[in-house]
Amino acid sequence: MDYKAHTKKRYRERFRKELTDIDYYNLCEICRKDQCFEKKKANHKAVKMIIKYKDDYMWCVLSNKSKIVKTVFPIKNSKLPN
Repeated sequence: MDYKAHTKKRYRERFRKELTDIDYYNLCEICRKDQCFEKKKANHKAVKMIIKYKDDYMWCVLSNKSKIVKTVFPIKNSKLPN
């Protein structure tokens, strides 16, 4: 599966904004560096983390092995952990 294309499509659907290739790689870098608000193990193949990117908060699902973003889900500021 092409995770970059899937993530760009999901971002466009959920945030009503375009995600460029550079933005996608920036998301991956933020996740790799653990610059997140919360981190959870999704399953043995993925990690979920809350990050902020361009004034948007989102859950990113990151692959464990290759450390790339599989998909994103928007969240509201009120749902952020303290």
